[in-house]
Amino acid sequence: MATARIGYLNLADAAQLAVSSQNLLAPVARLQDPHVGVRWQGTSGAEWIVADLGAIRTFDAVRLMGLTADTIRIRCSTTDPTAGDVADSGVQPVDQAFLTFTELRRVTARFVRVDVTSTTICSGGRLFIGALETFGINFAWGWTRKWVDPSDRKKTEGGQTVINRRQRYRIFAVSFEALTDAEANGFTDDIDRINGLTDDVLFVPVPDSSNLERDSIWGLITDLSPVAQQFLDRWTKQLSIEQRL
Repeated sequence: MATARIGYLNLADAAQLAVSSQNLLAPVARLQDPHVGVRWQGTSGAEWIVADLGAIRTFDAVRLMGLTADTIRIRCSTTDPTAGDVADSGVQPVDQAFLTFTELRRVTARFVRVDVTSTTICSGGRLFIGALETFGINFAWGWTRKWVDPSDRKKTEGGQTVINRRQRYRIFAVSFEALTDAEANGFTDDIDRINGLTDDVLFVPVPDSSNLERDSIWGLITDLSPVAQQFLDRWTKQLSIEQRL
């Protein structure tokens, strides 16, 4: 299993977005809303999205959370928003295209074009374009992934159970037991300092999974746990992320 990866600086937030079509009540700007449930919706089963990052930037991941589509093609270019001269995933099933693109590691480009097709109307909830940091040594055994159901259940005087249903979400919790000095004082510290408890991260505990939608999470860190020095050059840190709907 490949070691876990995490992205915390989303270049898509400052990008200029263009789209082939959009529902007037669900415009493309919704792809920059941190809530996956706030969705862009096209008008057909074949759509494209172009993100202009404003300058040539370096990144290695493009993800569209909450995507309704059957196939996707991701292309990157330094000069042409319609081309894929820097990187081109080809037309693939959604998870395979995400996997192919992240396996390319660092890409330097200005334009990112995403083409999607579906048997229904295409839509998506949150666009992430950014660099994924890779942990040198993976998290320890015993990590957890669970569903949380915030629904309310109350008993009436007659003994019936009244349920106020709310949407379920996931929480991933892992423990890194062997961070290097560079990791402890570098990107893990940056995540706490820059994102804190208020800005989203993309955590991919199983980067080579055949089901990246299941084996990754977009959400908020639930607790800024300290890094603890175990040896001269080895640190530990707990990481818990709650899915953002």
